[in-house]
Amino acid sequence: MENVVTRKHGGMPAWALLGVTLKDRKPVFYWPYTSDVDGERFLTRFIVFRTNLLSMDITRIHSADDKRMYPHDHSRSFTSFKFGSYDEWAYNDPNDLANRTFRQHRRFSCHILRHTQAHTITRVSPKLVTIMFLGPKKQKSNYWTPLGKRSIGMKVDQT
Repeated sequence: MENVVTRKHGGMPAWALLGVTLKDRKPVFYWPYTSDVDGERFLTRFIVFRTNLLSMDITRIHSADDKRMYPHDHSRSFTSFKFGSYDEWAYNDPNDLANRTFRQHRRFSCHILRHTQAHTITRVSPKLVTIMFLGPKKQKSNYWTPLGKRSIGMKVDQT
């Protein structure tokens, strides 16, 4: 059975400043963006700024996302600074899901996740907040399944 992932706003805009972008000359608000897994809040994200080349988000991670059946990658590589800690499995080869590394990220640490990797967060500290610096968009965001990559359905990836 596949888990239900619901998102307020349905995805990330291609560009925004303080969570606001324009569509047909009208403001569209992405502040805050939220994502739930099986009805439980997974994250709340505040977009500081977003462009095709560089972005900055502040994210409150409420819970682990290991309820999802498969690990996920991101459309951009990013560096994350943590006010809290979390553990994750990082996957290196979409054709070999056994090729993974367990990583523990301590409070006030930085880490990098490349767009060529996937991950599953397995534990988060209470009130975990991260500041993410994201590089240029390189691909669509995907789940890594035994049958290959599958889109996670983010609207920004469809454009």
